[in-house]
Amino acid sequence: MSDWNYVRTEVADGVGTLHMDRHDKRNALSTDVCAEMAEVLKAWREDAQVVVVVIAGTEEFFSAGMDLQQFLDHEPQRYYHEMGRYHILYRTLADYPKPTIAAVAGPAFAGGCDVLTHCDFRVVAQNVKIGMPQPKYGIHSHFSPLWRLVGVNRAKLMFFTGDHVDADEAWRIGLADKVVETGTVIAEATALARRMAVLGLETQLRLKEVALRAPNMDPLSACDYETAAYRDVCADVNARQRVQEGLGELRANRSRALSGKL
Repeated sequence: MSDWNYVRTEVADGVGTLHMDRHDKRNALSTDVCAEMAEVLKAWREDAQVVVVVIAGTEEFFSAGMDLQQFLDHEPQRYYHEMGRYHILYRTLADYPKPTIAAVAGPAFAGGCDVLTHCDFRVVAQNVKIGMPQPKYGIHSHFSPLWRLVGVNRAKLMFFTGDHVDADEAWRIGLADKVVETGTVIAEATALARRMAVLGLETQLRLKEVALRAPNMDPLSACDYETAAYRDVCADVNARQRVQEGLGELRANRSRALSGKL
């Protein structure tokens, strides 16, 4: 647990879970909320106990988006500088060295949508509503992470209209990696995170590095980069030990399977 004002944290079984905890405002992202989330993520970068990160709201709502009342209450020049906290959070997620999973239920609007699109994976509940309603207020949101997930034209449709999508549509367009029953999204996202965490911190750091860099390269550069990364892994003593252990486990499973047939 934690002593933060707007988030709760817990670490177990290699999974760090960051709960947005501003329920009276439906987890609206004030600049203070963003600052606390970024600080937690910064601390977890160097924490060997955290292999995979889950970002969650509640089973009823993920985040209502930017705190518009805070925007109205601040002088424009002051808010202009404070908005840098949003950028720090999104930039932290965009280049995070460990896998990140958004556990999304209910409304995930505006800044909440930005948070989930900057994560590596999205587990969504059947009650989800994801969208960027900012155009209805004369403002806009982050386009780049959205189009990389759903394609340019589908992203433009959401971006220009402010319309939201439900769970089925999120799955159809690639905005959801897994759709689960309402009320189970945090447990399901945590289960996925644990399956990844059990592979170990070193492995996940290597995988995340390749996944971050390779998609932005041309095909030949990506082939060269991934081959070099693979050769580095094969030369690593720890990786060789993991292969040996995995091969031993595979052989043991085959032996048990054959014994069951006899």
